[in-house]
Amino acid sequence: GAYPRHDPDPDALPYGVVTDEFDRLAQPPDNNNRQPADFNGIEDFPRLTQKLVDAGYSDDEIKKVLGGNLLRVFEATWRPEFFR
Repeated sequence: GAYPRHDPDPDALPYGVVTDEFDRLAQPPDNNNRQPADFNGIEDFPRLTQKLVDAGYSDDEIKKVLGGNLLRVFEATWRPEFFR
C-alpha cells in the first residue's frame, strides 16, 4: 500500500509537546522512503531545522527530534560488540 502523506510540517510536533512525550519523538534515521518530495537527503536537514526554529521549538527540543532521542535509545540498548 501507499504511505500516508508525510509533509515537512513542524505543526505536527505539538502532539509530543502537549502530551509531554517530546522525548519519544525522532526523525527516523533511514526515513523509510517516506520523506517529502522536496526533501532529497541530508543536505535538506538545515531547511527542516530552520522550520523547527521558525515554529518556536527550543534548541533542546530540536536536538532531541533530529537525533538526540535516537542516540539516547541506541546508547541504552546497543552493545559495543555490535559495531565490531
